[in-house]
Order: sequence, then C-alpha cells, then structure tokens
Amino acid sequence: MTKPLWKACLVFVFLALLGGCKGSKAESLAKEEVDTLDKIAAALESVKSKSDVAKVKPEVDTLNAKLTDISKELEALGPEYRDPARQKFALPREQAMAKLKTAKMTASKAEGAKK
Repeated sequence: MTKPLWKACLVFVFLALLGGCKGSKAESLAKEEVDTLDKIAAALESVKSKSDVAKVKPEVDTLNAKLTDISKELEALGPEYRDPARQKFALPREQAMAKLKTAKMTASKAEGAKK
C-alpha cells in the first residue's frame, strides 16, 4: 500500500471511530433521558397527600437538573447525532412523557387536597 493511501485509510478509520462514538453516546443519552423521565414520573406517582410533596421535591429537583444536563449534552452533539438517537427512542420517550403528564396531574390534585 502506498504511503498516501495508507494515511487516508488511517484517517478514515479514525473518523469512523469518532463518529461511531458520538452516535453511541447520543443513543446512551437519549435512553438516559427516557429513564430519567420515568424516574420523575415514578417519584410524582408516589405523591398521595400534601405532605408527600415535600418528601419527593428534592428527588424531583435533582432529576430535573439531571434531565437538563442530559438535554444540554444531546444538543451539544448536534442534530446529526441527536435526532437519530431521539428518533430511535421516540416511542419510549412519548410513553414516558404521557406517564409524567398523568403523574403531574395526580400529584397536583394530591397537593391541593387536605393532609
């Protein structure tokens, strides 16, 4: 193999590995995003009374901060990696969002209720 061809192959392999790493990182972050949404929903589902709100608030705040960090990391990867990863987890993400919406409504009703 000639020297320029060898260098071109080496660069191609390096770029392929680099691109593959970003792609797998994006998928990992997208999955973690779904898992975090599920955890927030689970925490909110445990709210049955006004006193439970104070108990789960620190956990929910921590998970919301984690979700924000995950979203920032996904945004930083760019649309070429972020969009396919989110598309791959679109159905679980939609399900987690629906579960979260229901949990928020239930928790807000419980929060408004008497102790």
